[in-house]
Amino acid sequence: MYQERNVATVIILSIVTCGIYMFYWLYVTMKDINSYLEIQDMDPAVELLICIFCSPYILYWMYKYSQRITDVHIKAALETASDDAVICLILAVFGLGIISVAIMQNSLNKAWTTGQSVGY
Repeated sequence: MYQERNVATVIILSIVTCGIYMFYWLYVTMKDINSYLEIQDMDPAVELLICIFCSPYILYWMYKYSQRITDVHIKAALETASDDAVICLILAVFGLGIISVAIMQNSLNKAWTTGQSVGY
């Protein structure tokens, strides 16, 4: 149900498309996480527009969704549910948001693999 994405592909496509693919990744990641956790706090399309037009919001987004990935890990019954929110935020502050994206996608891939084998 939830799609695993190759971390290297996400990074390469984000670089090759000058960041356009990263915005697509943000959108589908928001939809997947919110759907999995059954959260309906803000429409992903609206939140994506805020990320695009209010660039400091992306820092908050990195922190917020890194924390939600921890919640995904807990729901997927992963034994190692580490909270990478602070490291993702720090990387994004220093212009290394692409590394934060890689960390987040890798964590999601672990959860999606476990969640599908458990039957979510």
